[in-house]
Amino acid sequence: MVLLAIVVLYLNIAGALFWLGMHRKQLGMSIRHFGVLAFELLVCPPFAVNVIRRVSLEMPVDDDLMVVARQLQAPADWSATRERFIARLDEEYEQGSLSSEEHQLQRQESVQRAKRLL
Repeated sequence: MVLLAIVVLYLNIAGALFWLGMHRKQLGMSIRHFGVLAFELLVCPPFAVNVIRRVSLEMPVDDDLMVVARQLQAPADWSATRERFIARLDEEYEQGSLSSEEHQLQRQESVQRAKRLL
């Protein structure tokens, strides 16, 4: 029974590695990084639990938070989120994180972007 569990575990790891190998370029993973990850998963199978997290942490995120929020949220939710973005900038100004000029510039830019995303 234990042997069967080990076989199933390594089959799952092999399947995950096969899928990662096939999609390596799309995920922006170098051959070296894939090799290191494959070695770690094969030598220490408990690492396989976090393979999605490990791969996603290495992926660059170039999208703007406001644009992503607009794309993923329903219109009613986006309206509330937009107001929270603006309120957050006001909070940063009140806490002294931003200078007055910097605050006004960021707030103005954020409001304009939010309006464009309506």
